[in-house]
Amino acid sequence: MATESAINPHRQQWFVLTCNRRSGRSRAVATEIQDAVDAFNRGEAQQPPMEFFAPTLVRVTASDRTPVRRELPLACQYVFMRASAVQLSEFRRECLLINPVANLTAIEASGATRYLTLPDATMAIFQRVAAAYRHEIPVFRPGEIDLTRADEIEIVGGDFNGLSGRLLRQQGASGGTVVFEIGNRYMASVAHVDPRYIRILRFAPGRKNAYELIDNFVKRRLRPAMEAYTASGLRPLAALTPEAVQLAGFVQRYGDARIESAKMRPKLAALLAACFAMLGDEPRAMEQSALAKEELEAVTNPTTLTLIHSWLALAERNNAHLEKANTAAAALRGIDARRLTPVQARALADLTLLNANLND
Repeated sequence: MATESAINPHRQQWFVLTCNRRSGRSRAVATEIQDAVDAFNRGEAQQPPMEFFAPTLVRVTASDRTPVRRELPLACQYVFMRASAVQLSEFRRECLLINPVANLTAIEASGATRYLTLPDATMAIFQRVAAAYRHEIPVFRPGEIDLTRADEIEIVGGDFNGLSGRLLRQQGASGGTVVFEIGNRYMASVAHVDPRYIRILRFAPGRKNAYELIDNFVKRRLRPAMEAYTASGLRPLAALTPEAVQLAGFVQRYGDARIESAKMRPKLAALLAACFAMLGDEPRAMEQSALAKEELEAVTNPTTLTLIHSWLALAERNNAHLEKANTAAAALRGIDARRLTPVQARALADLTLLNANLND
């Protein structure tokens, strides 16, 4: 999230700061710094004014099973100041309460320290989050959450459009709490983000999230879309029909997602290919079909192969894939119908639908 400060000493940017004072209430310290900034700006009429941003971070802890919000002192968190390097240097001579955070991995050729900064767009989003929480932002300390279990996401609509972070979800849920780093591995949180606005960039490795989400979509949304698509004579679904809306939401959310499992990657790509085809986006359908076929050798499960080849047959209108789907399905057809799993039963039912409409 943070970047190193630019070389131009007169260009304003958001510097990441810490507070020197380790006693007193956070709001009182922040007010004292803001007063100093205001006084500095009055004496610098020829320059763009500096800005100071000090949201209150609160920890949510449990006391006798009752959530308790505890304010973190400014000494334990970051504050932010938009200024040029020249302005910041001059201001620090007048106000001893702040210190810019050094980027220890980036030292200028002269040996001078470079400071961490945040892009304007990131700060704009951060300030929107602060406003939504009345400047009391729930925060997690380093180590309080396991980020290896969280998906990497980007918010693509709503109040927090453009925010990138991690999604902490309950098992099987499509939404959850979004957390993003505010420095030194402290993570601020945004709750109740509409799942429609969450685009998955990378699924957490080793988690069942991807499998559960794909299976839920196939179980609840894919079949009605396939029926409408085949009933229309394989013409793209009309944009505002319920089936098209569901497919469009799925491809927006998962169309660029990366996934660690070599066996899940071709399954997701084939499913996306079928969805793009039914929406009339042939280039994206062919792109996802190619990705699916690149790693298809990793898949050996007959149910998964039946699904993948069925979806590729739908995406490409390709009888060769339909034949491969029927070959894989032979192992399923030998199972007593009463012993088929729901996934196996759906795979056979969808293949039957495609056999009746694609096998000219």
